[in-house]
Amino acid sequence: MPYSRGQSIALGSRSAPLASGGESRHHPVVSQYVEAEVAGVTVEELARALAELGLNFQTSPRSGATLMLEGCLESAGRPVHLRLDAGVLDTAEDFGFLTDTGRIRLVCGDVDRGLLATRLLAPMHAKIVEARIRATHHVSVTASAEASEIGDPAIVVRVTED
Repeated sequence: MPYSRGQSIALGSRSAPLASGGESRHHPVVSQYVEAEVAGVTVEELARALAELGLNFQTSPRSGATLMLEGCLESAGRPVHLRLDAGVLDTAEDFGFLTDTGRIRLVCGDVDRGLLATRLLAPMHAKIVEARIRATHHVSVTASAEASEIGDPAIVVRVTED
């Protein structure tokens, strides 16, 4: 389908009602990058947990420098310190972590935010809890993210004496 100069097109796979007229027609909407705070985690713990989960990520060869997320047409160019490719954990867009000013933030497409909360953040926090308990108490420990009674992920820790 050819497009004329100045014509607006909508990208993405979700639908939203058109603002014009009172009709109930739908069109795809664009995806935008959003940020979510990852509290109480150090950069070292983050990198270790990602590696333990078998997730490959890129960092800049220059210390402290950022990489740019590729994203898609409407939301390219967000800087991150750790970047993961689109398709990882079935994501639609690439995503990463911004680790400046002592804070860590997940930067991802809004279409992937819920998916990453359950498939990335919950298992990542479980790995971090596991490592902290193991280092502090010198015991064998396994931690996993499981659905809680209300459906949200909960971290379940199993400790055994060495």
